[in-house]
Amino acid sequence: MSILSSVTVGCAASSSDGEILFEKERCIYCHSFKGKGAHIGPDLTDIAKRRSDEWIRDQIRNPKLHYPNPGMPGHESLSRKQINTIIKYLRS
Repeated sequence: MSILSSVTVGCAASSSDGEILFEKERCIYCHSFKGKGAHIGPDLTDIAKRRSDEWIRDQIRNPKLHYPNPGMPGHESLSRKQINTIIKYLRS
């Protein structure tokens, strides 16, 4: 059972589910969000004010779409639902 399905069985994903994925996918090792996490990559606290959901989704899945030499790996294995859960967290 995936981390997302184990957390959200039978209900809509919550921002806390997104926080779990943000940590599980190791985003927190490079990015900070609301004062928590590392400062290797950009602080994502206000990313939802600056970027659309589609841009964030593309960035998570394949950052080379936006930057030719990203320091961030792509997360192609994440489902759209999982990425949307992370975006919900970033919008919280």
